[in-house]
Amino acid sequence: MSSKQIELIGYAATAVLIFSFAVNDFLTFRIVNSVGCLLFVAYGILKKATPVTVTNLAIVALNLYYIIQMQPGH
Repeated sequence: MSSKQIELIGYAATAVLIFSFAVNDFLTFRIVNSVGCLLFVAYGILKKATPVTVTNLAIVALNLYYIIQMQPGH
């Protein structure tokens, strides 16, 4: 994968993450935010940027926890 393609993943992650903060519904926010974070995980892996990868994996895990907590019966 070229460095230009990797940078595009980073910019896509940034755009999705920023968009997630414009969402009013909390469940939708968590889902969209997770998509942005997963794009940053891919970017971090491709750039060999461990702090980016670890931080965004942690955020995805927290988002998943809260998504599960929002489900009926929890």
